[in-house]
Amino acid sequence: MNKRMTVQRATMLTLLLVLSGCKPKEVVAPPTKVETLELKAPVGVTLEEVTKAAGIDFKHVSGASDKKWLPETMGSGLAWIDYDGDGLQDLFFVNSREWTEAEKKGAKSVQTEGLPKTVTGKLYHNLGNGKFEDVTEKAGLAIPMYGMGVCVGDYDNDGHPDLYITGVGRNYLLHNNGNGTFTDVTVASGTKDGGWSTSCAWLDYDKDGKLDLVVAHYIKWSPATDIPFPRNSHLTYGTPQQYVGEPVTLYHNEGNGKFKETAANSGLRTNSEGRALQGKSLGVVICDYNNDGYPDIAISNDTEPNYLYENLKNGKFKEVGVEQGMAVPDNGVARGAMGIDSCDYDRTGKESLVIGNFSSQGMS
Repeated sequence: MNKRMTVQRATMLTLLLVLSGCKPKEVVAPPTKVETLELKAPVGVTLEEVTKAAGIDFKHVSGASDKKWLPETMGSGLAWIDYDGDGLQDLFFVNSREWTEAEKKGAKSVQTEGLPKTVTGKLYHNLGNGKFEDVTEKAGLAIPMYGMGVCVGDYDNDGHPDLYITGVGRNYLLHNNGNGTFTDVTVASGTKDGGWSTSCAWLDYDKDGKLDLVVAHYIKWSPATDIPFPRNSHLTYGTPQQYVGEPVTLYHNEGNGKFKETAANSGLRTNSEGRALQGKSLGVVICDYNNDGYPDIAISNDTEPNYLYENLKNGKFKEVGVEQGMAVPDNGVARGAMGIDSCDYDRTGKESLVIGNFSSQGMS
């Protein structure tokens, strides 16, 4: 059994995260070859570290302790958002937190209410001169949670970008009021979710002019059910293979500030053979892989085959990851897939997928 490693990483918009080892699940390898890309920076491109000079002082808090709880191995996401409409991109960082006393005693669920605001995410306003200002409190975003991912979208078509934040225990939908502040509309909208949510993405999958929301989930976990791994008389972090995965969630935008969960009815919970899909998902990206004008969904899974959901243009999806060659590499063994993104890197007019895998597994 491979040693579990603690890794920190941040991810843009819906992408992020980390995870682990042990022997992954085997599936039949698809005939289509999965390329391993070697990325090279163009000649002459240089980067300069300006974080401190720009006024960005965010620090991720994971609550890491000698208990070695699995969520502590995760980083947190971030997103660019012009929240005040001044034409300058602002920056929002998701944060996690310290564990509460009840959680440390083995609570059956993660605490989501009555948390102190000592650690929260941060919103930095772009001042336009290479500097940023922390406006978290002023914007109403000082919300304590064990956060992980974030995605930006204008779900009510009022011209102001809204935020959806994922995390362990619950998620948040924050409505942009158009005056530099946000309002928590999670409960009223029906998007509180639950469990361990990782990444998210907005898409109009049925082309009704309203943004819908897909949320990826990881594993079924609580402080009471954590499974640390003993090694040389010490505890280390467990692996995802020790847990049951959680299925994806799809929220259909009903157009009245409310959403309806439709994942099962839309075909996101089972494959073509009727097998339940619980992928231990970390990343999600919206793409149109077959250029039919309808958004498809690609999901990266940790030690499970990746998913590619083809939009059938009737409000339903079909999982085609194996037949399209992105579920697993040529050896048929699923990798520890973390973040995922799409692009037309070779300018062929067709979107390709790139997946960041765990540790020394390389990219796909």
